[in-house]
Amino acid sequence: MTKIQIRTFFIVLLSGLILAGTSCKKDEDKTTNKDLLTGKNWKMTAFTVNPPVVIEGISFSDFYAFMPACTKDNLTKFNSDGTTNFDEGATKCDAGDPQTTYGTWSLNADQTVLTVTADGSTEAYTISELTDTTLKFTYTTTEDLGSGVQTYTSTVIFTKQ
Repeated sequence: MTKIQIRTFFIVLLSGLILAGTSCKKDEDKTTNKDLLTGKNWKMTAFTVNPPVVIEGISFSDFYAFMPACTKDNLTKFNSDGTTNFDEGATKCDAGDPQTTYGTWSLNADQTVLTVTADGSTEAYTISELTDTTLKFTYTTTEDLGSGVQTYTSTVIFTKQ
């Protein structure tokens, strides 16, 4: 082989390796929790609490089952600019309430905690699942709901509408 043939061989070999390396590389999923959260309406579809709440000797953990229909049709939309819209849905619990109220939201640095501020109150929720169609989060409160002071963990699930 001549020097030109050797040089050409190495250039072709190197080019082939570079192309092979980039074509075999998996496409990285660049979808973030912010991307999954924003731009769609979310409706609550489940709300449970653990340990169960005991009121007058009756124990229950499925809060969603006791929510009125006028609350179950409410929608929440997280906008990419950090604002959020809370829509009363087709039915309002109180006809005098506005159809839409507003708040703000943010995610922590690793996008696992969703903080929402509305009506002067700020709450932080730990995201346990977030897909294109499901938002599931938990939060903890310490309250007296009828059986003494207890720490409760609530799990709330929203589904994309």
